[in-house]
Amino acid sequence: MRISDERRPALIVSPLIRNTAAHAVLIAPISSQLRFGPWHVPLKAGEGGLLRSSVVKCEDVQPVRRELFNPRPIGGPLSAARMEEIDRALMSAVGIKSFS
Repeated sequence: MRISDERRPALIVSPLIRNTAAHAVLIAPISSQLRFGPWHVPLKAGEGGLLRSSVVKCEDVQPVRRELFNPRPIGGPLSAARMEEIDRALMSAVGIKSFS
């Protein structure tokens, strides 16, 4: 089975110190298929450089080898408020009930 060469948007969710030490980074895929669920965080068109409204699929975190990434992000960072939403969804997806 061949892995697609098509590039897909994703949010890197692993910390920088891990990203520089490990061979893979942890990503949450981003989809423009607007299927909302308890661990999906909506993003508006324009957020993070996205062309269309999308969702971050926080239940689908996966490691991806660093060399598979485009060296440049597609847009700027997400707001602190949006990242807090993503943090909560990530924690919920792995069964952590609360964090400070």
